[in-house]
Amino acid sequence: MPQGSCKRALPWAILLGATASGLATWTLRQRRERARAPRIDPERLREAMPEREAKAVAYTRIRYATFFLDEALGLGLLLAMQRHERPIRLREWAERHAKSPGLRDALFTSSLLALSSAITLPFSFVSGHLVERAFGLSRQSALSWMADAAKSLAVSLGIAVPATAGLYAIIRRSPQAWWLWGAGASSLLTVALTHIAPVVIDPLFFRYRPLRDEALSERLVELARRAGVPVVGVFEADYSRKTTKANAYLTGVGSTRRIVLTDTLLQGYTHDEIAVILAHELGHHRFGHLRTGIVLGGLGTLAGFAIADGVLTRAGSRPGYTGKGDIATLPSLALFLGLASTVLMPAGNALSRVWERQCDRFALDMTRQPDAFIGVMRKLAAQNLADPAPSALIEALLYTHPSIGNRIRMALRWEALNAERAE
Repeated sequence: MPQGSCKRALPWAILLGATASGLATWTLRQRRERARAPRIDPERLREAMPEREAKAVAYTRIRYATFFLDEALGLGLLLAMQRHERPIRLREWAERHAKSPGLRDALFTSSLLALSSAITLPFSFVSGHLVERAFGLSRQSALSWMADAAKSLAVSLGIAVPATAGLYAIIRRSPQAWWLWGAGASSLLTVALTHIAPVVIDPLFFRYRPLRDEALSERLVELARRAGVPVVGVFEADYSRKTTKANAYLTGVGSTRRIVLTDTLLQGYTHDEIAVILAHELGHHRFGHLRTGIVLGGLGTLAGFAIADGVLTRAGSRPGYTGKGDIATLPSLALFLGLASTVLMPAGNALSRVWERQCDRFALDMTRQPDAFIGVMRKLAAQNLADPAPSALIEALLYTHPSIGNRIRMALRWEALNAERAE
């Protein structure tokens, strides 16, 4: 590898090294903690573990299959788009309809995204609507689902088109250091979207209103105060119009940070169980996972762009291309970043599971209610058709959270350890 490429790849090497080191350290610490923890009562474990229902197993297997097919379809489509003269013809068409480079890039990008969405729409409809309806998880009509898909496409276009046009303007203005400036701009965009999503994007898909249960609202706000995570309020989202799944989350940062409970959660969970869920979500903010994720994402983007410089240079040197700043190189850039994202996904998921386990322990420490925690896990497994015991390989590759079974085992270890300390 040329010396310049080695230097540009250094942030990626540092990122991967730090991630691997952190995961290894955490794994060793977990093993030591498990070795010191008292054994779980087998009878208690049998009582706590949900049944591995055939319906949930069938649903999750279909989800695994559709995930891999979606990845293959997306990457295959990008591979097809970047070959031969297709990007050149699309760029020439954009040039005929747009006079300025910025408008040309925007027209090229929007056309590419619209075409990709049209090609993948049948698959998305089957996996995102028909499968969900078949398993009783969706309440949407086909028309409602299509309306949401159109809104999602509009949001994607509204973000991706100016972002891509801006990136290629940076590439043409600073062809040697574009990857540095581009990564910085990408990080700023991520921070901005984190701020505005709760008040601009989320209401496009669901209706939000202040939680009507004042006692529960006060309890959750007090829980957030104890965790050192101020919020602007507690809101209820009308998920039941579209899905039977339940969820609770914190969204936004600073002046837009708010607690959101789905109405499907409010219908079937006790206040103690909801408090446990929220305590878990508060843990992400208490431990700075959002901030760390943005930093790691920025480093990953920096490394990806640095290595992608070589990809763009080669793509831009082909006949018919005007250089790395030619918008026609976009499919090549997207293909490289897509492949890198797929390859690095298991590492990202592993880090996510570390954070989720940390937040599970935080929730137990805050609420001191392992029974409520276990009750939540059992209900979520049944309501969302989660497989409580997937294979270790599938969990390692695809799961951003520990499996339901592993989360229950962790709660039982916490319960046993604290019972021992209390004696």
